[in-house]
Amino acid sequence: MTRDVITVGADSTFMSMQQIFEREAFHHLLVEDNGLLIGVISDRDIMGNITNQLRKNKLRIPQVVTAADVMTKKVITVDSETPIQTASILLLENNISCLPVVDAEYMIEGILSWKDILHYYIYNT
Repeated sequence: MTRDVITVGADSTFMSMQQIFEREAFHHLLVEDNGLLIGVISDRDIMGNITNQLRKNKLRIPQVVTAADVMTKKVITVDSETPIQTASILLLENNISCLPVVDAEYMIEGILSWKDILHYYIYNT
């Protein structure tokens, strides 16, 4: 897992999230409230939201689109003791590309992406 996670708050704007995605080499942001996971946003979520608004002719100015508007709220998570095989199955069966790693209270500990899992299988098995 990647422990050094950049998080955003629910009120983070489209522009601030887009800047993070442009600056960093990852595709997911964890949305938190006082360290507790409340959602996940992918770069595709942001672009999908803008595309849907364009189709509906209701494009809001990107500065007013917030993390709360586009985040996935029902998040599939794992804990730090979840076996790599179980995490792999969760990614495949749910057609997702990352799993937030949280403790029993939902405090964010890291994130596990399909790239992390692939890296493990290539270099550690």
